[in-house]
Amino acid sequence: MKTLKSVEEDRKKYYKKKNINTVHRSSLLVPRLLNNQTYISFVNHYLIKRGYSDIVMKVFPFDINGKSGDAITFKIDQAKVYTFNLDKLFEGEFFYNCYQIEFFTSENLFIPYPAVMVNHINENSINTVHAYNRILNDAREMEKIDEIEVLEASIDLILNNKKDTFIILQTGMIALQNENLEMHFLSNNNKNPSFKKNINISIPKMSIKKINLSSFFKDADKLNIIPGDYTVKVKQPKQPIFYGRLLVGVENKESNSFSANHSYYDNSNNKEYFNNKKSYKTMPYFSKFINKLHIYPIMSPGHGYFSLYINIKNGEIIKPYLLEKQKFINDKSTLLFDTEALINQSNITGDIKTFTLVYESSNEYKAPSRVNYQLVYGPKIENGVNSSINVSLFNDEVFVPSTKDSKVWCQMLNKKGYEALLGICFIDDFDKDPKQKHEVHLDIYDEKGLIKQLDINLNILDNYVVSNKDFKSESPFIWIFAKCKKPNLLMETF
Repeated sequence: MKTLKSVEEDRKKYYKKKNINTVHRSSLLVPRLLNNQTYISFVNHYLIKRGYSDIVMKVFPFDINGKSGDAITFKIDQAKVYTFNLDKLFEGEFFYNCYQIEFFTSENLFIPYPAVMVNHINENSINTVHAYNRILNDAREMEKIDEIEVLEASIDLILNNKKDTFIILQTGMIALQNENLEMHFLSNNNKNPSFKKNINISIPKMSIKKINLSSFFKDADKLNIIPGDYTVKVKQPKQPIFYGRLLVGVENKESNSFSANHSYYDNSNNKEYFNNKKSYKTMPYFSKFINKLHIYPIMSPGHGYFSLYINIKNGEIIKPYLLEKQKFINDKSTLLFDTEALINQSNITGDIKTFTLVYESSNEYKAPSRVNYQLVYGPKIENGVNSSINVSLFNDEVFVPSTKDSKVWCQMLNKKGYEALLGICFIDDFDKDPKQKHEVHLDIYDEKGLIKQLDINLNILDNYVVSNKDFKSESPFIWIFAKCKKPNLLMETF
């Protein structure tokens, strides 16, 4: 892991000198999962944002022994959404269980991670996760990535007779032979014991291994473990020239439907702080749906408070209302915010647009450089498999160039039988001017190109919601590209 301060230093260098440590290869690894079709989807932001027209994408398949098949190359030169069914690209050949996607250009890509969404589709679910692991570009990058060794965390553990939680480990260019995978299950209450398990891992290069976490519990079908009961941390085997998170998900045992996202760093043994005490983030609120936050003890040591606000619109004014404030020990506490339950308890009514989470350190402590939590959106379905995504709070010390505007893009599902919602807001808290309106321009793309344009006016704390039903398109994935002269624009979708 790189410290956040190292990340910030590199960002400042790039802003001043565009020819330092230029990036010309951007890549990701994609696992193939049993009973699922494997898709990748991306909008050509290389062309739309930067004007690059010489992008080439190369796709490599790897079989169960880690042996590569013939690669296929595509030129990426149109302002549209590109969607590829990776399994069909290599249909009729060997069974491939992993793919490597690489983008090349003579221009500077700046970031070695492409904005590509990995989508696994089966009869009962569609799962989406941003690119989360890859083969590194060079030894210098490996030195940067390996600055600090940390465990993987940000895992919501759910175990009962209908649901299980799994992790998927990915290998890079070198096979793992008799390596050790450490599983830490740290209980957050008195009813469950804490324990650690070591697993001997031997798998070929460029391969995956799925591990069901129920296998570590006796009589797992009789348990009812919910998010917050355990903090789960995983120590992966170290791999050279490789950067990777774990794919972590919750699955329905009967239907094989699942929802998964990637793990994130455990920072509880890393003492890194900003010089101020406050971090924050405002997020879209979706009425009649689940809006939850799960906070685990994976931050730099310290003490503080988490405050949750909802932001209610009355006429042209949006005002924050405090729902709850809780003490928090960064490397020991667990905190769950169920926004709907708190709203019902408070008897608050009105047009809720967004909700804001604020962390403030107490006494002599300062705000950790990474304050993380799990953001959960989803429908209120009894047997649903809502999973969560790791989110970091923003801090005013994060480098934002004076000329910085917002250019953000997001995939939205557009599959028959599914409704997808996407919310757009600014991450700012209520210390900013809530009355000032900002113009946001939206370009909506599908596989044919630009299909719709919208101009909206957005206040601080406001939220603009779109649905896939707002657009006429036959593409399974559409992408929204948002531009605004004000920085800190955010989009969330489910």
